[in-house]
Amino acid sequence: MNNQAVLKTGPFGSKLKTDYFKSVGVPVIPIAALQEDGLNHNEFFYLDPAHVSDFAEYETVAGDIVFSRVADVGRCHLINDADTGFIISSNLIRIRIDQKLATPTYIWLLLKYSVDIRRQIAALTTQAAGRLLINTNTLERLVFMIPEQSYQSYVIARYSALRGSKDWIGTRLKSATGMLSTSRELLLTAERA
Repeated sequence: MNNQAVLKTGPFGSKLKTDYFKSVGVPVIPIAALQEDGLNHNEFFYLDPAHVSDFAEYETVAGDIVFSRVADVGRCHLINDADTGFIISSNLIRIRIDQKLATPTYIWLLLKYSVDIRRQIAALTTQAAGRLLINTNTLERLVFMIPEQSYQSYVIARYSALRGSKDWIGTRLKSATGMLSTSRELLLTAERA
């Protein structure tokens, strides 16, 4: 399989010049935008729409995974419909999954949470000029099994259920913390009266 069809490093500074950035336009995703719960839009740069056609090969589509290739190597985000058409920065690798072979969500979960994959990424990561980095040639050396679609769906469903539980617990914790704070204030007010 052609490496460039699956893995694509973002455009480097000589191609994506800072002169092309505007206050509005097409979002460019930097590493800082990759957060635990999605993309932080406050970290985006914006490409002047007049230059977008020059960067079509770096655009994202739903199901792509954007992967940090420097500094915080391995931080990643699964592109959804709302993120389609964004441009990756030079510090990211776009991973385009052949959906006949694997579900993008399953591969994203492997990259993000598999201890074995994280160890392989650490072993493939090099250091240059004081920065950790990985490139498409080394990233394509990751070795892992792709199970049947039914198992991939099972793992995704379990993750979604756990994620839902985490969100529910977070909401309940926030509510309990608010109630505790209100109770403290009422007690302090009662003591002063």
